[in-house]
Amino acid sequence: MSPTELLLSALTGVLTISTSAFGWWLISLHNRHEKLRADHEDLRVRVADEYCRRVDLRDMMDDMKQDIHQAIAALREDMRAGMGRAHAGR
Repeated sequence: MSPTELLLSALTGVLTISTSAFGWWLISLHNRHEKLRADHEDLRVRVADEYCRRVDLRDMMDDMKQDIHQAIAALREDMRAGMGRAHAGR
C-alpha cells in the first residue's frame, strides 16, 4: 500500500467512527428528548387532575357554605316566628 492509500484508508476509518459516534449521540439525544416529553405529559395530566380535584372540592365547599347559610336563615326565621308568637301570647 502506498502512503496515500494508507492515509485515505485511515481517514475513511476515522470518518466512519466519527459518523457512527455522532449517529449514536443523536439517537441518545432523541431518546432523552422523548423521555422528557413523556414525563412532561405525565406531569401535565397529574397537574390537570389535581386542579380538577381542587375545583371539585371548592365547589363542594361552596355548596356546603350555601346550605349552612340557608339553614341559618331558616333557623332565624323560625326563631323570629316563635318570638312573635311568644310576644303575641302575652
